[in-house]
Amino acid sequence: MKKKLIVAILFFSFALISFGEENFDFIGLDINSSQSGYNEEKSNWEISGSLRNTNIVEIEKSGKINLSELKLYSELKKKDLFISLETLFDNRKNPSLDLKELYYDYVNDVFSIRIGRQIIEWGVVDGAQIVDIINPVNLVSGYSFEYNDLKVPVNAIKVDILKNSSELNFIIIPVSPVSNLEIDNQKYNVITPSVNLKNIEVGVKYKKYLGTTEISLMAFKGINDFPIYDKINKKVTFGKEKMLGMDFSKKIGSMVLRGETGYFFEKSFEKVGLNGSNGAIEKDYIGYALVCEFNFGNSLGGSLAFGGDRIFNYNDSISRKKEEPFLISSFSKTIFNDLLTMSMSGYINLSSEVWEITPMVKYSINDNINFETGISIKQENTKLSLKTTYNF
Repeated sequence: MKKKLIVAILFFSFALISFGEENFDFIGLDINSSQSGYNEEKSNWEISGSLRNTNIVEIEKSGKINLSELKLYSELKKKDLFISLETLFDNRKNPSLDLKELYYDYVNDVFSIRIGRQIIEWGVVDGAQIVDIINPVNLVSGYSFEYNDLKVPVNAIKVDILKNSSELNFIIIPVSPVSNLEIDNQKYNVITPSVNLKNIEVGVKYKKYLGTTEISLMAFKGINDFPIYDKINKKVTFGKEKMLGMDFSKKIGSMVLRGETGYFFEKSFEKVGLNGSNGAIEKDYIGYALVCEFNFGNSLGGSLAFGGDRIFNYNDSISRKKEEPFLISSFSKTIFNDLLTMSMSGYINLSSEVWEITPMVKYSINDNINFETGISIKQENTKLSLKTTYNF
């Protein structure tokens, strides 16, 4: 504990000394951004990507590296065709080559269609995953600091209709994937959703632009991608999911206020019996998150988020608590002509008092090469991360 306190004091002292620098780049709303494809005609393949080395060390245990990972991410673009590949070498499993995305875009002045393997983002609060439920999550890659790295692509058809200051999106996923699992040492029978009309996932979202305000309404019907364990019958199942949600973003001077909420009908939760987890129980459920992003000036910015969820008609057979509110805060400071960025983020679950503090420092040699180190301080352990990234 003494070592943790010393590290925190040194970090804050360094940040306070640097307050006089300027060059803060505040990111607010970007209502012109779109995932609808590429309008420019391109005759040749464009290749870009990154090579990233990540090392994770558990400080309080053996002090040994428990993850050493080299990841090559590649993007290939040609006209309206997009391909991304991910090659992974690490000390936990054999090398792997994964097709991350492969889709074709058709775009005109009225609508666009994207067909293929893709990642679809809903919601405006990064990492909250209240309404951002289209893509399952890779539950095996628990060491990643990048939220989008954890998303499992879906084979989908996405239609975007643009008209004046509004946008209408339709999503169809014929075969629903589920979250990648890391099952306990015991053997489980993983029962994935069968391929039939009932299990086709569909979603619709309507977005309206009102000056510096964005408002979206959405609905989704599909599969709950998180697993339900039945330790008695040794099986893992996935329930259905029906959601109505909304999100908004509002720019107020140098601040941006974002929020989202989703109401889920008959969401599946693990049921606990006398002998442990015993299948699923279905209850209505609501999740919510509100975040304020702000600019202090002098190259210092940050955000403060409050969120949580609530299970309706709760009873003690459910494996989790009725409500789980949380707080998330983050602050960042850029100095030395935007070459060095120091940040501090914190998380606390107000019902279980689980918390995490993560100070990080990132140094960019140029636009292509950067180094990043951070310390993840939790109740149960402390981990040091070292990351080197080359972008091409």
